[in-house]
Amino acid sequence: MSGFVWLAPVGLAALGALGLLVLLYILRATPQRRRVSSTLLWRPEARPPVASTPFRRLVSEPALWFELAALAAAATALGQPATRTLRRPAAQVAVVLDASASMLTVEGSARRFDLARRAALARLATLSNDTEVWLFEARARPTLVAHGTPAAVRVALASRPAPSAVEGSLGATLSLAFQRLAPFGGAGRVEVFSDGLEGRTIAPPAEVGFQLFAFGEAHDNHALLRAEAAIEHDPAAGDQLVVVALAANFSSATEGMTVVVEDPEGRTLSRVTARLGPDARQPLRLACPRGALETAAPLRVRVLEGDALGADDVQWLRVPPPRRLDVRLYGRSHESPVVRALLSDPEVRVRALSLASPADEAPLSVFEGQCPPRRPAGDLLVFGPPEGPCLGTVVGPRLVAPAVTAFDGADPRLRFLSLDDLVIDEARPFTHLPGTAQGLLRSDRAALMVGDAGPDGHTTLVGFDPAMSDWPHHHAFVIFVRNVIEEARRHRDLAVARSVAAGAVFEAPRTHNAAVLVGPDGAVQLAAAGATWRTEDTLTPGPYTLREGSRSLHFVSNLRSAQESDLRAPAATPVRRDARPPQPQPQVAAYAGWLLALAALAVSGELLFLRGRDAREAP
Repeated sequence: MSGFVWLAPVGLAALGALGLLVLLYILRATPQRRRVSSTLLWRPEARPPVASTPFRRLVSEPALWFELAALAAAATALGQPATRTLRRPAAQVAVVLDASASMLTVEGSARRFDLARRAALARLATLSNDTEVWLFEARARPTLVAHGTPAAVRVALASRPAPSAVEGSLGATLSLAFQRLAPFGGAGRVEVFSDGLEGRTIAPPAEVGFQLFAFGEAHDNHALLRAEAAIEHDPAAGDQLVVVALAANFSSATEGMTVVVEDPEGRTLSRVTARLGPDARQPLRLACPRGALETAAPLRVRVLEGDALGADDVQWLRVPPPRRLDVRLYGRSHESPVVRALLSDPEVRVRALSLASPADEAPLSVFEGQCPPRRPAGDLLVFGPPEGPCLGTVVGPRLVAPAVTAFDGADPRLRFLSLDDLVIDEARPFTHLPGTAQGLLRSDRAALMVGDAGPDGHTTLVGFDPAMSDWPHHHAFVIFVRNVIEEARRHRDLAVARSVAAGAVFEAPRTHNAAVLVGPDGAVQLAAAGATWRTEDTLTPGPYTLREGSRSLHFVSNLRSAQESDLRAPAATPVRRDARPPQPQPQVAAYAGWLLALAALAVSGELLFLRGRDAREAP
């Protein structure tokens, strides 16, 4: 329905000015043009003429009609004429597609996700072109995929990839969809395409319509909710890798499960069979062969019995590093005090090499009397480097009997010891230190020990040979070497992260300007956030490796959601509910602007007319 209205009828009072304008033209006398030799004697004629009688006949003049038109248009504009129309708002539809792990369940020959996407495409094809559509996906985080016409949203939906095995966010996605459509009143409608497993979380507001399209039937399912690897130490037999897997039975009957641990080549390292009661969860212990500790690649734990959802039957894990630490020694004598201090740790394995040997990475490299031409990966300990540049520092000339004046007892390498009574026969001090290095042991002249924490590991430079001091005769020397060993062991263990939940955002310390994260689906995009690397997208299950310079960080991502694995019938949920009918919204079309433009056009016409008349009457 529509009608003509005056938004400011009081403004029409300005139309009275039309009568005043006409009255002025009646009272005004008509001037006569006279040609004279000089205006000096005719100045009285320059005064406005006065009519000889109060009123005269109105003469039609073009200027009068121009002024009447301009004044009438302006006065009418002050009344703000408009037409008011009541129209219902355009339909707003939010399509929410569940993309969680449970949507990977196979129903016959197709996955639930494929069935839901096919139905959503058919539903979009039935919407009119003036419908505004919002497409949301409930993955690990609520995601707005597309917004526009039904045809444009159909194109975006058809190209969406299959969901990953992550815990979904259907409840949060629905809240976002309801929030987007709430301002449109009853014109908004949310349509959910899901298996309904989170139906108990749906609480649509009264002003938004809601409909659930459910896909899939109830299934009994078994799953691995978690898997952890540990090293058990047996003094007689040695270390052994043990995997503990948490198995779950989402069924009303007792089910048998066979769980295996496999190496990267698919060989079975351990197997266990168990029977789980209804709705039972049971930890299963799998002992692996001794050689499994040498496996650097990730191991896979899986259930042999197949079911409708295979994404929750697999857990990945990394073999934790053993207590044993490999040390590479580049020295002059295998019987030096350094070797004896290293071997004081029974879990250290020393391998002697020369500088000509091929590069061999190890958690800790020790050099005696020489500086490595290139810094190896891992922690580094150098005793008595020769004079000259060494790893960014400068080793000065020989210094006889330097006196120790200070040492940094807060540094982890010098904890639990004292160097106050250390006697050094000769040393080569460090005359130049890089910006990140700090002096750990100082004499009255220069630094005798330097420590640096770089992206490739910690570096410790000792400016003297321990044999040229009484340090090896004190327990402080063995404690120092053991502290360096423990720091190297700790840094090595940090390179093997345990497990990250699938769907989470991974963060790692940033030490270089460039890094590469490789996962089961290839390279994963990283973003630098200050001193942290952060993944742009959530992680899918599988093994990952972060490479940054010479440093590598290994971790795995696993699905750990009992909610996604429980495929039985969900609780009752509203399938459809219509919103309150939307109230028609008034739409006003105003004409004041057009009338003001008409008034301006009339004024311009009068000016052009007067200018033309003056030009014609000029001599």
